Amino acid sequence: AEFANLANLTFIILYNNNIGGPLPDLSAGPNISQLNVRGNPLKSDFPSWILNMPHLMYVDLSYSELTGTIPQNIGDAMPYLQEFSVAGNELTGEIPTSFANAPKLEKLNLETNNFTCLPNDPSSSTF
Repeated sequence: AEFANLANLTFIILYNNNIGGPLPDLSAGPNISQLNVRGNPLKSDFPSWILNMPHLMYVDLSYSELTGTIPQNIGDAMPYLQEFSVAGNELTGEIPTSFANAPKLEKLNLETNNFTCLPNDPSSSTF
């Protein structure tokens, strides 16, 4: 799909379909603010290309059979992020401390994954 040609596209909502395999890179859409692919059997690593979508406000990748880690700089790359959910996947590693740098973040749902630790500094007042 050539999303760069869809300059007015702001929402991509594909939840609860049967979309399998890794998602194609959707970051070419210049104004996409909502990405919801919840409940699809993606069976792939976390799509790091979402870091190239600075206008995203809402991301729901829950219950999509994702593996791997969330990029550590995710909060720095997404300044407008308000809601982020990856619940019910198989993600591992440390929860990124950069979520604290997303000034508009209101809802963060990381439940039911395989994260091994919280951010390194549990005494931090920013996270």
